[in-house]
Amino acid sequence: MIRNYGVDSALWKGFHPRSVAVVGASQDPTKRGHQVVKALLDRGFAGKVHPVHPAGGTLLGLPVARSVEEVGGSPELAVICTPAATVPSVVRSCGLAGVSVAVVLAGGFKERGPEGVRLEEELREVAKDTGVRVLGPNTSGFLNLKHGLDVIGIPQARRGGLGLLAQSGNTILGLLNDAAETPGCGFSLVMGVGNEADVSFHECLEVLGRDPDTRAILIHAESITQGRPFLESARRISRRKPLVALKGGRSRTGSQAARSHTGAVSTDHATVKAALRQAGIVEVRRSDDLLPVGRTLATQPPAKAGEGFAILADGGGH
Repeated sequence: MIRNYGVDSALWKGFHPRSVAVVGASQDPTKRGHQVVKALLDRGFAGKVHPVHPAGGTLLGLPVARSVEEVGGSPELAVICTPAATVPSVVRSCGLAGVSVAVVLAGGFKERGPEGVRLEEELREVAKDTGVRVLGPNTSGFLNLKHGLDVIGIPQARRGGLGLLAQSGNTILGLLNDAAETPGCGFSLVMGVGNEADVSFHECLEVLGRDPDTRAILIHAESITQGRPFLESARRISRRKPLVALKGGRSRTGSQAARSHTGAVSTDHATVKAALRQAGIVEVRRSDDLLPVGRTLATQPPAKAGEGFAILADGGGH
């Protein structure tokens, strides 16, 4: 289903929550259900953190609710750290608890074959039935560094003016590591879309476009499943903020890798290249160009069509 352009109010609340439920919270420090709770506390998230696990008890000094429904106050965001097979029922519980957005970290959906396809379709139907917006599945999560909201668990990530939208968790990790070694380079919002069972690329792009702390947006895409709404969003946003994109899956081998990674099917790159240009997106061909190009454009006022030319020199005398 293609939703209306603009920012879904539930989606905006989920990315700017006052409380977060971590479903599948774990006492084991090697599990994501432990790491997410710890990352939120370490970042100083100003809202409430609610670990959820059927066993109850306490975790890192916080009381553990036995279910999402047991968490009071309808948390705007739920981070689901349970196995793939349990996810549809957990999302249904999130709907009963009044959750706006659920982030599904687990893999094992359409990227894993027919059974995964069936499970992802079930998840999509549950999201539609409950009204819970689902980011993922098979996503690394997201960061909102202004609010101390770290669902990825990358302590070296610094706050700055760059937004990042990607399908690959490893790409996100690499860019955040590179930025940590670059003085004055940091991020506002970082979003991993995963398989896009519900929340799509263009909806995340709209959130980044609306965010006042984001001065330029970096995009890494293996495929763009809803091309028209994405390009419409990009065309509007690129008039106000630079958009820099690296398209994966350009070769036959890359397309096969994308399909095994997120179940994505790449489009002919010549077509994609022309569409990106028409939408005002700056395309780079190398992963190590994405950060420096985006960082440079973030420091410049947006260029407007028909206003002449620019001169680049190393001094005023030229």
